[in-house]
Amino acid sequence: MRIQSKLTIVETLIAVGFVVAIFISIVFTNSAIELKDIEYQAGEVLSSMEKLSYASRTMLSTTRNLTDLRADLQRRVDDFDMQLTKLAELKGIQHLGEKPVKNYEEVRGWWKQLRDWYLDPEFKRLDGMIDRGFSGIIGNRGLLQAFIELKDDNPAVFGAITSLKNYQDNVLENSEVFTEKLNGFLEELNTQTENTIKFNLYLVVGIIVVTVILSLLLINLLAMRITQRIKLVEDAIKTVARGDFSRDLVIESGDEFEELSTHYNAFKTELWKELDSVLDFMIDISVSLSEGLNMDRVSEKILQAVVKNSSADAGAVFMLDEGQSHLQLKAVQGDFPCPFKVPEGVGETIERQLDFLKSYGIPVGKTIIGQAVSSGKEIFIKDATKDDRLSANSSPESPQFISSIGVIPLIISRRVLGTIVLVRTTPGDSFTDVGYNNMRTFGDYAALTIDNLYNFSEIVQKTEMDRELQIAAGIQKNMLPERIPEVANFSFGVFSRAAETVSSDYYDVFKLGKKKSAVVLCDVVGKGVPASLLMVMIRTMIRMVAPSAKSSDHMLRIINKGLRKKIGVEQYATMSVLLIDEENRTVGYSNAAHSPLLYYNSTSGEFSEIDTPGLPIGVEPDEKYAKKSLKPSKNDLFILYTDGVSEGRNEKGESYTVERMKEVIKNNARLPAEKIAEAVLKDINVFTGSGQKTDDQTLLIIKAV
Repeated sequence: MRIQSKLTIVETLIAVGFVVAIFISIVFTNSAIELKDIEYQAGEVLSSMEKLSYASRTMLSTTRNLTDLRADLQRRVDDFDMQLTKLAELKGIQHLGEKPVKNYEEVRGWWKQLRDWYLDPEFKRLDGMIDRGFSGIIGNRGLLQAFIELKDDNPAVFGAITSLKNYQDNVLENSEVFTEKLNGFLEELNTQTENTIKFNLYLVVGIIVVTVILSLLLINLLAMRITQRIKLVEDAIKTVARGDFSRDLVIESGDEFEELSTHYNAFKTELWKELDSVLDFMIDISVSLSEGLNMDRVSEKILQAVVKNSSADAGAVFMLDEGQSHLQLKAVQGDFPCPFKVPEGVGETIERQLDFLKSYGIPVGKTIIGQAVSSGKEIFIKDATKDDRLSANSSPESPQFISSIGVIPLIISRRVLGTIVLVRTTPGDSFTDVGYNNMRTFGDYAALTIDNLYNFSEIVQKTEMDRELQIAAGIQKNMLPERIPEVANFSFGVFSRAAETVSSDYYDVFKLGKKKSAVVLCDVVGKGVPASLLMVMIRTMIRMVAPSAKSSDHMLRIINKGLRKKIGVEQYATMSVLLIDEENRTVGYSNAAHSPLLYYNSTSGEFSEIDTPGLPIGVEPDEKYAKKSLKPSKNDLFILYTDGVSEGRNEKGESYTVERMKEVIKNNARLPAEKIAEAVLKDINVFTGSGQKTDDQTLLIIKAV
């Protein structure tokens, strides 16, 4: 279910809840009004009863004639009866239950008894007096005054008034009893009405509060789930950003987040394939070098590797001629079309286009290929059908059609050697930005390979070993860092010297981001050019895989697996790797059969050897390497060295030994790392004197500051 649908359901439930609450509120408000009507009507009944009681009490003392008196009493009785009947007819009485109705019936029965037994006989007595003409006799004197005055003069009137007075006494006496019962009923009725109104009020308020709370809980539950899924996505992105591709993003929510997790996993897999393709490309190039040093053959292998490890349908390599004015086709892979306008008839078939490219030198600065070489900048066109420079390649029906193109100049030390051109020829397909970045990496490595091949060919052509070794030494020198980068909380001291022209030792210190750095020390088996070429492979792989390596042991595993597939069994190297976390002042250490890491504790003044198991790289492809995590204190030292340092001999054949090196380091531990390294080198020179140097010597001092 989509998030919008979930939100709509939540909104609908909230709306329905509030509508129900409002409806109930209206219902109970109406009930409250009806109950208030009961209270009002009860007051009317009580008021009417008080008026009737007053009329009954003042019947004898009033000065009105009998007819008016009779009519007034009848009106009071009828009014009370009407008000009492209205009370029973009110709708609110049903909200009070059966007891009030039963009590009402009792009151009604008492009223009927009072009326039948006392009030009606009293009315009959008055009617009899009126019929006998006593109204004229009594006149406006009032019954009580006439009773006094006519006691002796008119015994009939006196007797009638006496009888009426007796009825009045009974009415008043029973009216008081009825009034008490009526008051009790009305008080109970009012109390029950008030209680019912309060209960209804509490109920309405409770329903509204519960509705609001449930709405908030529902909204909060949905918000929490969305927040949790956003956190999962954020953590997954951070994991990939750290170079860890091992974790998938799993969200089973049936909404956009599940779709996002699916797309994320697909992207992560594709990104890992792209990164892995760089390693495969380097391995393929290394294989091509091992098969021979023919430039055309190497160009073909380079192009095959580039096309294989990219999404290109076809590609071509063009190299500058001796005059540096034209580009000549050196290799082609797939059905490569001419990416520019060609003479009429040439573009009708791929074969004619290839024949034309082989015989035609592309002028530098002309066509999209010559422009890239002239400027020294890549040209990347994702949708070639919309670019005017490729108007001749815009028709999908034409054999010359190109949907996407990348032109990558081969540049080394600001010198352009040529270019690699990659194309997509399927309508609708195009290169991705990630694929384009990989192309640039392929181009850089291909340029380095070709340049090295040129240099090596020069060595072969001159057939001078000294020249060969000088060039190899130059290659190696270019691989060593010109200066140690600044690493927060650590300083470095280093010396490295070859026993011959070319050293088999290799060290490197480079940044892996703002807060991490890598330190590598490697001793390649053998001497001279073969060792140097293997060193080139190792150095290139280290620089490529280090940014994505999760740890020092992971880095060794990737390098070992990549090398072992493509080198001979006689080629291998020992290696130590330190990954420095500058922010946390921690060091991750892994070793591939190199001399153990020496750790000097500045507080205790003691040395300890730190080592992890593992064969040299290039021996066993599935070899597992271990890692140790270290946290040095200020002024503590890490020492990496090759066996040429400890095994250096003097004229007597005695070895320099690790113990002597430790003594020199300990005596100079207070000095900067660079000075400590100088002190060790000076002591080695003093010890060996004129003794023959049989092995390369490299020492790295790392000091926590």
